[in-house]
Amino acid sequence: MQVGHLREAYECIAESVNLMTSVYGAMHSELAQALRLLARLSYILGDPAEAVAQQHRAALMSERCNGIDHAYTIIEYINLAHFAFSNLYIPAALRLLYRARYLLLIAHGENHPLMAQIDGNIGVILFAVHEFDAALRFLQSAEASMAANGEPKRLKVRRWFQKLQSRLEMWLNNCYF
Repeated sequence: MQVGHLREAYECIAESVNLMTSVYGAMHSELAQALRLLARLSYILGDPAEAVAQQHRAALMSERCNGIDHAYTIIEYINLAHFAFSNLYIPAALRLLYRARYLLLIAHGENHPLMAQIDGNIGVILFAVHEFDAALRFLQSAEASMAANGEPKRLKVRRWFQKLQSRLEMWLNNCYF
């Protein structure tokens, strides 16, 4: 995969999934991680529908093997939401992100660094469907989470959120006055 032979990597990982299934059975937490990788490779290779199918299997498997409030399960929901959004399944993507946010809030609290990513993703999707008030709230929450967690590595993302937030505020002020 590192060299760029993505098709061969996909075939090798698909074969490893078959071998893992024959050894461990249909449900295993490591199998969910392999399916996640297959989903990413499917998306990169230009098959987003296959990516959604593989990621859906990975999310269900992680939910059953690891538990509903496990960190891997929350990450699987986020990845599934990304693939659903890329296939223009907007309501499904929002439901998955809301679910991931709820589970993360219950399991780890409001100040978890992943909460900023989830809020930012929800804000961007809501912005894309012209739900500007809700998008602004989620983007402000994402920016506050980033500031609270002191993430200097993500300065570009934080600035991008601030820029989008200022555009939203300017647009909302022009519409209401």
